[in-house]
Amino acid sequence: FQRLIAAQPANVTDQMPNGTDKMPEGVTAVVSGIEGLYVTRPDEKEKIYVYFEDNIYAPGQLDLNETQIQKLKGILTQLEPFMKEVNITFIGHTDSTTVSASRNRFIDDNFDLSSLRATKALQQAVRAGFSPDKMFAKGVAEHARGSRTLSLVISPSEED
Repeated sequence: FQRLIAAQPANVTDQMPNGTDKMPEGVTAVVSGIEGLYVTRPDEKEKIYVYFEDNIYAPGQLDLNETQIQKLKGILTQLEPFMKEVNITFIGHTDSTTVSASRNRFIDDNFDLSSLRATKALQQAVRAGFSPDKMFAKGVAEHARGSRTLSLVISPSEED
């Protein structure tokens, strides 16, 4: 998984912050304790990658199902003590099936769909009390994981 994220080409939705290189102590441990997610911190660098399972969305679907919402809420609950110290980038993914523009007037292609998936997850975090200033949405279509899924990148935020 980490090679897929690192190899992503830049696109207009690439808004991941650089942050600092000091992850608040304890963030990795609390995020790693959530069942059903793959969490990695390559080479103990400043970012933590959280991967939901493949194909958690039905084709063309924007919203997470209740099971996945609970997993996302679990992550957010665990991160709540660190909400002022970290940035969260929500990355929406699609498979390689092309979205038909006629299905929805707001979705022209897989970049639109993946961006909306990321944004919907970000909205869950806003409702949980996280500051929109510390969150980012990124749509990568089928160019990272090739699956209808969601990933998160947690990075230390810069000092205010």
